[in-house]
Amino acid sequence: MPELITLHQFILFMDVLIVTSIISSSVTLVIGVATVVIGRRTIKNERIKIQTAVEQLYAARLLEERSKLYPDVYMILGELAMDIAAMQNSHSALSMPVTKARLLKARDKIDSLKGGHALFYSVETAYIVYDFYQRLSEIIASLKKDNEIISHSILDEFRTKISLAEMGLKKDLGIHIE
Repeated sequence: MPELITLHQFILFMDVLIVTSIISSSVTLVIGVATVVIGRRTIKNERIKIQTAVEQLYAARLLEERSKLYPDVYMILGELAMDIAAMQNSHSALSMPVTKARLLKARDKIDSLKGGHALFYSVETAYIVYDFYQRLSEIIASLKKDNEIISHSILDEFRTKISLAEMGLKKDLGIHIE
């Protein structure tokens, strides 16, 4: 016949079972919490990696598009700057007056490009190019005749705006000039 256990032995046995169950449950809980914490960190790290990859791809594509589009704007600015410089150096054989007609021609070229290019400007360059364009329009509006010659002081100030616009374009392309 099986041996009967006493109440005291039963309580001790149950205490051991309860303690074992509590320890087992605690270990399971700790492992579960650790798994959740590690899982969250892993997801966060993966999200950061994906975000970084997307940002790098976006930056590369933006630079690629800027590399295609900016040379056109830069060429127009450069031609205008050279015309102004040649006019201001009256001893130059290239010296031709910068007139309203010349500025209108430059603005028309910019207008034909502006919509597509403006989309790719950085915020800083957009403000600079807008400021240049506004000044160009103001100068054109102030001239009465197409062949009216612009004063040297206005051209000096305008040439500065052209230089700032050129530097903005270069900066957007990652060409750093000091």
